[in-house]
Amino acid sequence: MYFETTPSDFTPISSGLPFDFCCEQTCDIEAVIINDLSRAEVARLQVKNVYSGTIDIAPYIPKPNALTPVNVGKSRFQNIATGLYHVELYRQGETTPQCSSSSVRVSSNGYLSDEMPFLTTTLAKERTISTGEYDNIAVYSYVGAEISARITTDAGDDVTLTNTAITGVSHLIFATQYLSAEATTATIEICCDDEYVEQFSYTLLPKRTTGMRIAWRTTTGSIEHYTFPVATHLSVAASRNLTLTKNNVEKVLDGSLVKQQHLISDFEPRSTLSALSEILAASEVWCISPGQYRTRVVDVALKCSLFNEPGHIEIDVVTDRKEACV
Repeated sequence: MYFETTPSDFTPISSGLPFDFCCEQTCDIEAVIINDLSRAEVARLQVKNVYSGTIDIAPYIPKPNALTPVNVGKSRFQNIATGLYHVELYRQGETTPQCSSSSVRVSSNGYLSDEMPFLTTTLAKERTISTGEYDNIAVYSYVGAEISARITTDAGDDVTLTNTAITGVSHLIFATQYLSAEATTATIEICCDDEYVEQFSYTLLPKRTTGMRIAWRTTTGSIEHYTFPVATHLSVAASRNLTLTKNNVEKVLDGSLVKQQHLISDFEPRSTLSALSEILAASEVWCISPGQYRTRVVDVALKCSLFNEPGHIEIDVVTDRKEACV
């Protein structure tokens, strides 16, 4: 028995994690999925009368905690949870495996890439950010790689953050509130084992008093942020559930608040508008300011010319918040 193909590291769980195998002759086999981190058996599958086949481990393994927006604290790295699994094949009734696959590292935010290390951002590397706002950047690498991020500004700030990628996914939180008040531009240079990977350039703006910052999970698994400077047409609908006590006094059991807001972007190039349009199909969307809570996007309108000129995008976001009352 042998494995013909196995998944690449960080293959998205949602697309399946197939292990293709082949036998010397038709037989009954048992496939055992092993968690390499805990050395525990995850599942044991029986396959009857096969010469070759595919074992997809995705339905049997628990998903690691997904990458989510982080908007508190100073600039820093954090390691994002990943899993490590392999498959062993046995002839039915035997206790010694005939073959064992290589291990595959999986992440809830996985993205298949031919390069390592890699980033999964969909927005442009040149960005605008205001005082008090945060940006999140995920770096995928080999386990044990040394990831660094050098943050410099035109006001003289120069800080280098480092992280050992013990899980293979290093999540950089870039916080603007601790930069010099005189800074108008910032640069982040990301390296892996002292080799250049990518650079991000930021234009720093004063703290915003209007608008709304949105974060969303992209098709590549990254968490992107964008501040819509104009927020209009706020509508609010509230409801509550009542009950009567034994003394015929009304008591509120719980209530819900539904807010819908119309957001308008700045005039942006086509590449940025294309990335923003993914918000409608995003699996998760968050309102970042004020506070942080999940929301959903119900409408996206892309408005631009036919001549590759800057345009803008308009979205309607709906937030449902339900709270228990005592």
